[in-house]
Amino acid sequence: MHELNNKCKLTPKSVIPYQTPGVYKIDCTCGSSYIGQTKRTIAEQVKEHIATLNNCQMAKSAIAEHLLNSNSNL
Repeated sequence: MHELNNKCKLTPKSVIPYQTPGVYKIDCTCGSSYIGQTKRTIAEQVKEHIATLNNCQMAKSAIAEHLLNSNSNL
């Protein structure tokens, strides 16, 4: 699990857009990107992605599956 914590270092670049619903993009060091859409705040959705990674729940997250099966970082 420590390895996943090192791979997932998402930090908002701007606070205001993260407090609204909408479309978001998470870039990976391998050049891939994940684009998602949420009706909740983007901050809540990103926190959910991080929790999924930390709990190794690959079936619930394409991001978790990608990071666990590759040598990539976010």
